[in-house]
Amino acid sequence: MCIRDRLKVNKSLAELNLYDNKVGNEGALVISEALKVNKTLTHLRFVEMGIRIEGAKLIAEALKFNKTLVNVRIDSYIMNNFDSRDEQNEISKKDKRIQFFS
Repeated sequence: MCIRDRLKVNKSLAELNLYDNKVGNEGALVISEALKVNKTLTHLRFVEMGIRIEGAKLIAEALKFNKTLVNVRIDSYIMNNFDSRDEQNEISKKDKRIQFFS
């Protein structure tokens, strides 16, 4: 069972730290689908996942459906090298639950 499927049926996991999986924007898409229906996760952290601004936008879109998550932290190291910080700031302004760190 992949992480998307596990998150969809999760009944107890409240915090998830994903580290060094290099799933990129494709992985962000898969996780964002699960976040739309997950009702237990409150904190999510992506570290060294290779997610760029498009992946962050997918996560932000999923949060429109998810009211349980209170904090999503996304490692912006890759984004800082390739994407605009203005875009990161715009995402964070629209949803205060999303924070970028490097």
